[in-house]
Amino acid sequence: MRSIPYAMTWELLRRGSWQMLLAVLGANLLSLLFLTALRMDGPLDLDDPGLVVMQMVLIQFQPILFAVAIFASMELSSRSYVLPIPTSTLVAWKMIPSVVLMFLESIPSALALNWLFGLHWPIWGPAFLSAVSLVMILAALWYAQGSIYLPFCVGIGGTIIGLWYKSRWGPIFTLPTHAWSSVSPLEAITMILFAVVSYFVAVAGVTRSRRGEVLGADGAWLWLDRLFNWAFDTRTDNQLRFATPQEAHFWCEWTKKGWVLPAVVSIGLLFGLAAWTIFSRKPADMIEALIAGGGILAAMGMLGGILVGNTGPTDSSYEMGSFLGTRPLTDRDLSTTTLKVLAKSVLYSWLIWAVAFGVVASIQWFSGDLMNSHVFRELRWWYLPITLLGAWIANSVITSLSLTGHSSLWVKITCVVFACYVAVILSSKLLDHHSRAWVIGGLMVLTGIAAGAISIYLVIAARKNSLITPSFMILGSCLWAIMIIVIIAESFRSHLPPSAVILLIGVASLAISPLAAAPLAVTWNRRR
Repeated sequence: MRSIPYAMTWELLRRGSWQMLLAVLGANLLSLLFLTALRMDGPLDLDDPGLVVMQMVLIQFQPILFAVAIFASMELSSRSYVLPIPTSTLVAWKMIPSVVLMFLESIPSALALNWLFGLHWPIWGPAFLSAVSLVMILAALWYAQGSIYLPFCVGIGGTIIGLWYKSRWGPIFTLPTHAWSSVSPLEAITMILFAVVSYFVAVAGVTRSRRGEVLGADGAWLWLDRLFNWAFDTRTDNQLRFATPQEAHFWCEWTKKGWVLPAVVSIGLLFGLAAWTIFSRKPADMIEALIAGGGILAAMGMLGGILVGNTGPTDSSYEMGSFLGTRPLTDRDLSTTTLKVLAKSVLYSWLIWAVAFGVVASIQWFSGDLMNSHVFRELRWWYLPITLLGAWIANSVITSLSLTGHSSLWVKITCVVFACYVAVILSSKLLDHHSRAWVIGGLMVLTGIAAGAISIYLVIAARKNSLITPSFMILGSCLWAIMIIVIIAESFRSHLPPSAVILLIGVASLAISPLAAAPLAVTWNRRR
């Protein structure tokens, strides 16, 4: 290689070429599908407020998906820290190639959509903003790397740039009223300042990490940790003694990762309360938002799974390092401990949401406002347990994928899921009602059969490698049988189609499969 910056740029392109290419195709394909569907219903009205809202959302979606691919390809680890260059140079040449790629991806995408559909969507403003947003998020990630403050720093950076972006489309706390047509000199200076400040924040964070230090997490966080870990609340951290290596590893993993998901749920509830206070103030809207929040717990599976399942030395590296790989623990012990940390984190997150839901429902019950919500009246008894089960399935499956040490694996699976979603959208617009029902039903059947077959295969493979015991297989089979009975009984009550029943049975198997998939993934990662 000619120089260290050249080598870092080459490494980013080599590691992430396929991920970034798939991200570009996926983001533009989704925009193409939406606009094609609207065009089939008639000519596009460029002054339609609904089209302005969709324009603002789609312009954000493309750089977000591309940024995910960049994050999966970028590595800032201890191997980078030993390079003979200053931290300022290291940070700059980690950021510059990514920022240039982000900027160059945004312009052709906008030009192509404008040309294909006769639009006049803005080009330069969103392109510059996507590059600046990437710098700000990278700065937040690197400043709080390995710290419990990571979600707060990312949230602060995302909120600042998000509100500023929204202000370009009209008042911040209303629907967009006009498009961001051009970039004024003041807007350009503002974005440059955002990028410069973020760069220095990133340099400060990487400098601290290069010294082996982590952003401090004491005070209230240690109090919370002791509050929920009664076994240690009579001793100081320097006096902790553990009876087994498993107990010590659990404490270490929980201290580093356990509180992030509950903290994110708490922040989400606070933001939701603030948004409800500003925009709505209707009791029915609050209870319906909390009901939707139960489903969002499952959607947050990517956050919890990626975080807890990361066994690498840094947040961006998933390959197990020698420090963890040489601990006196078996593959089954390592995976079991990781799943225990995840289960505890998911349970606390669900309890925070459930308590908030119960408090609001109780207040509205006594005030007589609860039954005004049509959504609440339609709730069934299984909603609360299904939110917990869904959160566990989403988080544990992605954790198992992350434990393999191959971050590209879950990216590929995400692309397959996205392709199925695209097929559903296409069928809804291009096929008649009867054909559309056949396509959607067929996808549901195939998904359910695939999930069940993969779960059974993983259990058998784990048993052959002595990673699970026969008693676990029996217990897992009994739990799955119970879930199948409940699903079938509820299907008769709700008149669900057979395709939906098969899908639910397959998804239910995913609640058990991570207990076999996780040790297999650790074995693969540890002995790669």
